[in-house]
Amino acid sequence: MNKNLTISARVESDLVMALDSVCKKLGRKRGEVIRRALSYYLAEYADLDIARHRMTDPADKLISVEEYLSNAELQGAGERQSTPAGSATD
Repeated sequence: MNKNLTISARVESDLVMALDSVCKKLGRKRGEVIRRALSYYLAEYADLDIARHRMTDPADKLISVEEYLSNAELQGAGERQSTPAGSATD
């Protein structure tokens, strides 16, 4: 079970005004908006951290945009050829 903890932080008045504006528009309390924003930020940070790790991992080959698009086009062509006639994609 998660235990709720109380934290406090000092923020600039313009940030508080923006927060209050969003809370009013959403009909939500500050705590809920802050929790959601913090959760979103931490998830985005985790994704960024994974990307940074992959960029520095010598075993993870980097490819150019052109190579990526070429591979995507080849995969797409293969999928189109294997689609049966009269299917929903026609």
